[in-house]
Amino acid sequence: MIEVNVKELLHHFAEYKEKVKAGERVVVLERKIPIIDLTPYKKHVEKPVWKRNHYILPATKVSASNLCIKMRQEERA
Repeated sequence: MIEVNVKELLHHFAEYKEKVKAGERVVVLERKIPIIDLTPYKKHVEKPVWKRNHYILPATKVSASNLCIKMRQEERA
């Protein structure tokens, strides 16, 4: 992982672009605070993080979210 400030990135953009293309991760800092994460492009991503599968609890064969909803409904009754 390479950390670089905004000014440095702008002045040497082609150099950092080649590093990212080669597989390196570049984190852009503004006043020593990370603001941008440059990573190589992945053409074939299986699933975005926000589309993960629901996990089924083995003992109940019910998803954790459905089990939570059921438990809350039972508490309210």
